[in-house]
Amino acid sequence: MKKLIIFIFCSSYLFSNVSDSTQYKLTVYPELIGLGGLPSINIEYPIGDYSIRAGVGMVVAQAITTPVAIYKINDRGRSKRELGLGLFIAMPEEIAIAVLLNWRTDSKDQKYFKRVGIIFGLNDGGYPIILPTLGWGINF
Repeated sequence: MKKLIIFIFCSSYLFSNVSDSTQYKLTVYPELIGLGGLPSINIEYPIGDYSIRAGVGMVVAQAITTPVAIYKINDRGRSKRELGLGLFIAMPEEIAIAVLLNWRTDSKDQKYFKRVGIIFGLNDGGYPIILPTLGWGINF
């Protein structure tokens, strides 16, 4: 499991095309429902056109979850489309992999954003997962 998470982080870094480290921002991203369960809090780290997200959440007070995702951001001004690959780990034994599609709208000063989307995936038992996502973020 640790090797998979390290591979996801390293591969997203290799595909980025940013050489100026001053462009990096940290985003705190509370999510009402999404890859981390219901609810979760995540930290995003944008690198060029990509964004790496990791966090902690829960599934309706039943299990602690760890969402990890990589997004490719298609910039269109204040409206953006994000397509990504995510990993959902619920302790002690549930693992799922998912494709994530989000639509994001930034505030005028790009300090805040809101995000809606959908998740398509499979858990380790082979059962399909389809979930909506709803969240907002604060850029630092």
